[in-house]
Amino acid sequence: MPLLLTSMIGASIFGNDFFKFSIGSFNVLDFLIVATCISYLAIFSFGRARRNFNSGLLCDRWLWAFLAYGLISVIFSYMGFYSSLGLSSDVLFNASFIPRQAYYLFFIPLIIASTRHPSSGSCRKFLCGKYRLLFLCIYIAHVLWTGGFALDVSSCFCLSLLLLLKKRKQEVIDLLFLGVVLFSPMAVGGEMTQAAIRLVCLVFYFAKSKENVFHYGMFAVLAIVIACFIVPFAPFGDLGLDANTSWRISYWRDELDQLLATYGMGVGYGTSYASYGFIGSATSGPFAATAQYSTLEKMYVVGCHNSFISMAFRLGVAGVSLLLTYILSLASRKRSHREDFASSACFAVISSLIIICFNVGFESPAYFFLFAFSVSYLNSTATLREAAICSVEADRGRRSDATNSAGLGGAEALSRHGVIPKAAERVRTRFRCHLAAKVM
Repeated sequence: MPLLLTSMIGASIFGNDFFKFSIGSFNVLDFLIVATCISYLAIFSFGRARRNFNSGLLCDRWLWAFLAYGLISVIFSYMGFYSSLGLSSDVLFNASFIPRQAYYLFFIPLIIASTRHPSSGSCRKFLCGKYRLLFLCIYIAHVLWTGGFALDVSSCFCLSLLLLLKKRKQEVIDLLFLGVVLFSPMAVGGEMTQAAIRLVCLVFYFAKSKENVFHYGMFAVLAIVIACFIVPFAPFGDLGLDANTSWRISYWRDELDQLLATYGMGVGYGTSYASYGFIGSATSGPFAATAQYSTLEKMYVVGCHNSFISMAFRLGVAGVSLLLTYILSLASRKRSHREDFASSACFAVISSLIIICFNVGFESPAYFFLFAFSVSYLNSTATLREAAICSVEADRGRRSDATNSAGLGGAEALSRHGVIPKAAERVRTRFRCHLAAKVM
């Protein structure tokens, strides 16, 4: 979890630029990949490292299945399987973009390992103990980096999460932090997403039953995700939508049309996110190069600002169903024994789902690591609790065994010294005398 926590804090201060910071040609994302590789090698090479892990959760199997399906799709994409079947004939293909589009698959085992590793408890203690200091440092660093007081999606997410850690409604400083989150200006881009995040933060801050809010919020988000697959096919031309929203919904429709054209199998990795007809004039339309993205990056990297639709577009109905099943299983997570920790973790999951539903999501490392940290953070509440229960039960078992052993050892000693046989003989003698007296 330390890697995921570092990524979240870095993204909240510097945005997506955090992953582009480099020494020579070695950037932060490369460092995370190397550090993750070392973690994987340590886990699989040393038995002691594996023994330190807490037990896994049943919901992990859905994430493992999603990973396996994604890796199969990557292999098929390199082999040209989709194009040979004519499944990706309406989109451009460039194999050099496969690693960039499928990078998140590499970090999925890290999500599961972070959930089960004992370091998750240390991260929790660090966040709970230093949440106010972290809030101030991250906010000040973000203001200095951007040169203004406006919050972007990542910084709003991180500050809201910290606010919900060990909050005290009666303390003025926490109310001031709440004011910073709710009333800071919004940076350009993702305004609707930020508004939703701030609303979720406000609800969790004052709600009495956090568990009910989490369950209802999860099902509400899943309902919105399902609606995103339906809305593009509705006649929205007369609804008076702005140009950006209309174009985005049209983009969703284009990807869903490609999904239907492939009979629900998807187009695989390495393809453009839009079809030939939708791209149109790449030099003057929405796919034209900007200061932040080149034309190729807009076609192959940015996506349609909805990771669930893009996931269905690439991995088909089966792939997105596995991911949605895993997300649905998160709603069954029980409340932690610490209400403040549960509030921040539940907020993080719901907000990260909103982010990947209406932004570039998995296509952007900054947003993907917000999601990765959130689900790992939430599931660690279950694994830490289960580990504590197992520890208590094991301690009780050891005490019971010690008591039984002591009892058996005492009985054996009495038997060896003839105490038990003599007592038994006396009982039998008295019983015979009693029977004889009755007969007489």
